[in-house]
Amino acid sequence: TPSEDLTAITNIVNLLAQRNSGRALRIAEVGSWVGQSTLAIIAGFGQSGGRVYAIDTWEGTPSDVTGEIAKGTDPFKTFNDNLAEQIADSTVWPIRKASLDAAADWDMSLDMVYIDADHSYEAVKADIQAWLPHVSVGGIIAGHDYDVDRFPGVKQAVDECLDLKVAVMGTVWYGYIFSR
Repeated sequence: TPSEDLTAITNIVNLLAQRNSGRALRIAEVGSWVGQSTLAIIAGFGQSGGRVYAIDTWEGTPSDVTGEIAKGTDPFKTFNDNLAEQIADSTVWPIRKASLDAAADWDMSLDMVYIDADHSYEAVKADIQAWLPHVSVGGIIAGHDYDVDRFPGVKQAVDECLDLKVAVMGTVWYGYIFSR
């Protein structure tokens, strides 16, 4: 993830933290890979603190380079190594599960969902539809790789599925949930 996008993630979470008057945030990150964006989310918590539910299979996506990388490495071990301290203090809860399975089992409201898993149109659409009901009013739904040439399905799914104004920082998209 490019540094400007990591900064965007941190800034979006920080805006949410400020709007929530110091209350600890609950954020689901769908597609955590090795933890770069997880750390960016945590950096945005500021004084309010919070918890990131890091949801991933850590097997990569067969249709892109992550699937090949996962065959020769152990991204879940790398994630755990990179976030050992945050996992130990319960700031990060790794959930090794497919996105749609995790969403179906989910039983709490979230302040934000950040989607950066399978970038195909069908998968992004399914992720948005599965996770959007879990975002509380006043919360944010967001994701990565909006309007990136090699991932045209991301922009298409976001534009079709979300009946809200989406803002973009770098290639990070986000929108506030104002009502149900």
